[in-house]
Amino acid sequence: METAQDLRQKIIDSVLEKAKRTTERLSKAQESRNLVVKRKGEKIESKLETADQLRSEMINQRIEQARKFTSKIDKAKEFRQRSQQQRERSLKDNLEKVSAGSQKGQANKQMTSERAKSHVEKV
Repeated sequence: METAQDLRQKIIDSVLEKAKRTTERLSKAQESRNLVVKRKGEKIESKLETADQLRSEMINQRIEQARKFTSKIDKAKEFRQRSQQQRERSLKDNLEKVSAGSQKGQANKQMTSERAKSHVEKV
């Protein structure tokens, strides 16, 4: 027959075995939880990286749009300047022609008046 001490020992061993199994289950649950947390952390990091890349792409697109717009503005300024310079040259040329025409007209008037004088003197 078993003695009281043997029974106590069996009960203690049984409780220790249950505690050991409980500890193992808790340990496995902890590891599982750590893996889940790690995976979620990796997913979050991945999402953050993707968001950062998208943000950078959008910023680069805006910068490129601004460069194109600035380029268009610069081209328009150059075109306006060339157009104004061309108008100024045209006006200057026209003034020179008018001035040359009036000088020629005065010369023709003088010549006509001299011819008339010389004709009058001859007559």
